[in-house]
Amino acid sequence: DFKNLINDIELGNVNLVITKDLSRLGRDYIETGYYLEKYFPLKNVRYIALNDGIDTFDNNNTNNDMTPFKSVFNDMYAKDISKKVRSSLLTKASSGQNIKSFLPYGYKKDEKDKNIILVDYEVSPIVQKIFEMYYAGNNKTEICRYLNNNKILTPLAYKRKATNYFNPNNKTNSWSTTMISKILRDRIYTGDLVQHKYSKLNYKTKKIIDVPKQQHIIVENNHEAIIDDETWDKVQEIL
Repeated sequence: DFKNLINDIELGNVNLVITKDLSRLGRDYIETGYYLEKYFPLKNVRYIALNDGIDTFDNNNTNNDMTPFKSVFNDMYAKDISKKVRSSLLTKASSGQNIKSFLPYGYKKDEKDKNIILVDYEVSPIVQKIFEMYYAGNNKTEICRYLNNNKILTPLAYKRKATNYFNPNNKTNSWSTTMISKILRDRIYTGDLVQHKYSKLNYKTKKIIDVPKQQHIIVENNHEAIIDDETWDKVQEIL
């Protein structure tokens, strides 16, 4: 919708933008400042923030002079909220509560408490079959062929079926060696919960970065295992 607004400004259809307050235009003080100080004036667009008393076409309005400072405070507020949310998630992870939006193939969330991890018995035998075949000497390509020939839904296809997950850009319906590798290396199947493996770069971007292994949060024997320790150790040795 914001992009549509900018497009309408470019077309000359909009000459006034009104928001409830300045933070509704944006909390990033750099981006907000760009629109207030450069873009809107260049396009001859008037901006009004009702609760903050800002009106860029009123040269006698002293509230306009406070706009840069309000933008900085709005940005600091967003940063503070981000810190509190992250701290809360790390605390939950350390206590063995699930903070993942979606659990790996073979597990599901308790319907009464989303922090509790339960075995998804509809597909957990497939996970066990993958480990058994690899343990027995089958390579990843052979395992893929077996799963595809038996029309077993891929983890992504099953996720779409069992949850509200939707990604129009990912339509993979065939098993791949990458999928097999991901399953064979995921420690969650031993009953250990490993979280905080990825993190956002910062509160201003959605870019995800890898967290060093020594900073991963691991809670052992956190939930019911699908793979026994002997099978897990042997498979890791083969890998």
